[in-house]
Amino acid sequence: MERQHFKTVVIGGSNSVIKTGYLVEAVKNGKNLGLDLDIIEDMAIGGTTILNGLFRLKRSKELANADVLIIEYALNDTPTYAHDMRSRSFITHWARAYEGVIRYARTVNPNIRIISMILEAKTPLEKRQMNLVYAGVHYLSSYYGTELIDVASAVLRSVGSDRAFTNEFYKDGFHYKPTVFKSTAGMLLSQLMTPPRQPLPLPEPLDPRNFSEVSAWGVEDLDSAWNLPLKTYENSKFSFDALMLGEKDLSFTLEDGKLLALIYINDPDTGIVHYQVDDQYYASYMQKPGVRSGAFPFIVGMLSCEFLHPKQLMVPERTRSYRISARDMGEPLAKLYRPKANVFHTSPDNPTLALTGLLYTGTLTDLKLLEPAEDRVLETA
Repeated sequence: MERQHFKTVVIGGSNSVIKTGYLVEAVKNGKNLGLDLDIIEDMAIGGTTILNGLFRLKRSKELANADVLIIEYALNDTPTYAHDMRSRSFITHWARAYEGVIRYARTVNPNIRIISMILEAKTPLEKRQMNLVYAGVHYLSSYYGTELIDVASAVLRSVGSDRAFTNEFYKDGFHYKPTVFKSTAGMLLSQLMTPPRQPLPLPEPLDPRNFSEVSAWGVEDLDSAWNLPLKTYENSKFSFDALMLGEKDLSFTLEDGKLLALIYINDPDTGIVHYQVDDQYYASYMQKPGVRSGAFPFIVGMLSCEFLHPKQLMVPERTRSYRISARDMGEPLAKLYRPKANVFHTSPDNPTLALTGLLYTGTLTDLKLLEPAEDRVLETA
């Protein structure tokens, strides 16, 4: 039998990263089945949401060459978008991002197979409810004719709710034990060996304001005239350059747009980050548990920026001015925000922010570095 070869790009959370996860198992077991699952670009990062996946795809070097795109974000997206009290606007915001991923991938690579994975966090029986993120993944997969592997439903049907969300199947609150990952790998391999449907022409968007045309700016895009030294963070999986904010602030304008996400590196010097959006001031906790505990020297992070636009997620876009600082701006805060994947912390004496990228709608203009002024008035070009 002729071996099957699938060049694969992956976006997702920690379940697509860990060494005992379904991907490693699928690569290993696929070889015994005459199937080469060739991960040509693994952009999965723990503690991030679909917005990070969209950012990574926008900057992907391999998407156009891939046979398969795996999306594994349903578990990560659930705490932020499925169970929020403002779920109507939040779930619409999420759907625009997920639809944006599908449409952008199919625009760049019309023949790519897109496989969405639904994994589920360990959920107490009394807290179980209809998950709007899972429902959205099913609907978008059906509309766009993409493929879906619903591991969460399969486990629940197989063993029942009394066992499905216990230590029998979970290593911790967000990761399955190897036995589930092995069956997940089998489901993925079976799906890959199923002859794919003929790709359909890209249909009209479900939401005309989906995020398929958003922009992903990275520090690699900085004009060489800035002549700024970038700090490189490397480990066995990643290598990222970062613009170090601390002695200077970053300011910019988004014409007819808004900031969707901030991509950064969390290291021990990362402090509480402060933001000015027009005349409003905000701040956010940025530390990951693994960095605060000393388990990791750094962790790649992503901050979704819905909190910067609390009443404007669904309104038509307009022009906004932004300023991002690693230091307190000395103004009353409209909100101090802690992402669900981050911990409470204080800022060190000389806080920094290792910024690697921005995801946004609209047009980026007036990008510049500013000296932290005592009056903190937003400078204009």
